[in-house]
Amino acid sequence: MISFPLLSIPHPKSEKPLQRKSHSLEWSIIWLTDTLQPGFLDSASTMTAGSIAQKFSSTVERLDETDQDRIRLARLACDFSDLVRKRNCLMHGNPHTAPSGEQRLLYNGINGYKDWTIDSMRDFSSRTADASIKAGELRNKRHL
Repeated sequence: MISFPLLSIPHPKSEKPLQRKSHSLEWSIIWLTDTLQPGFLDSASTMTAGSIAQKFSSTVERLDETDQDRIRLARLACDFSDLVRKRNCLMHGNPHTAPSGEQRLLYNGINGYKDWTIDSMRDFSSRTADASIKAGELRNKRHL
């Protein structure tokens, strides 16, 4: 299974790095999918993040139209799929020097082109944490 990386990015107002364990999003989605489709957890350990995203999306699509969380779950499925693609671009990026002299990661591959700056990495980390929180809230709501 591909895990999301631990990002350690210097916070602009502090010498301490901003650390967020973004792999918790993947497991939040796995647990949420298992809540929606019991037994999913048994097969999830051999799946890639992309396969998990596809399974989560298809599980959400099969929910009853009257499910009060269906729209929130569908948005989360789209967000997770996008974050998986971005994570792949981040993990497969190569170090490079921007024209300004700034050190960055550059991805140019099957998922497109991405010039990773500190700000774009922070945005990725924040979006990942937000999505993980949403997944946890939706899962906890269904367990009540």
